[in-house]
Amino acid sequence: MKYDRAYYTTGNYIDYLQRKFAALAKDLVALLRLEPFHKVIDVGCGYGGLVHELYSNGFHNSYGVDISTWAINYGQEIYPEIAGNLEVYKPDNVSREKDHVLFLDVLEHIAISDLSLILKMAARNLRCSLVARIPISGKEGDRFFLDASNSDPTHITCHCRNWWLSLFDSLGYEFGGDVTADSIYSSQGVLSGIWKPK
Repeated sequence: MKYDRAYYTTGNYIDYLQRKFAALAKDLVALLRLEPFHKVIDVGCGYGGLVHELYSNGFHNSYGVDISTWAINYGQEIYPEIAGNLEVYKPDNVSREKDHVLFLDVLEHIAISDLSLILKMAARNLRCSLVARIPISGKEGDRFFLDASNSDPTHITCHCRNWWLSLFDSLGYEFGGDVTADSIYSSQGVLSGIWKPK
């Protein structure tokens, strides 16, 4: 799958460029008790809408990485004030020092063979916590619980809640609980959680 303009402006992502990130940023600031000196890395940031919202609220150590060169270039164009905070994904920009790392609607796009590697890299130099939001199946072996998750051809990794919790545990993360904010929360079809390095 090529993550270019068509990916972000058609199909399930037809409204991607119009998404509002203010509520999500507000919830994350409260959840993580963010301070201006905290360094946050949003993995799979797309064009950087959440990074821009955090930056605009005084959290200038917010960074985004994405595998899409198109999305990063677009974000640097529309948000010139954070151009230096958006980067195309490389292993070293996920493993660098940070207080918090975000994987919001990202891990389901990653092949199982690569999941352990990227989560291990995220654990390196992680001082505080990881927040993830992941569409899940009701039970292991089933399809995603939500129709919207099943209709996205880029969702290639589908597992149940317990499978994901076991994976994080095996990689040295301690589950800190479900997230229950207004804009990010667990449900029957979604695991939204916070983890800390053990």
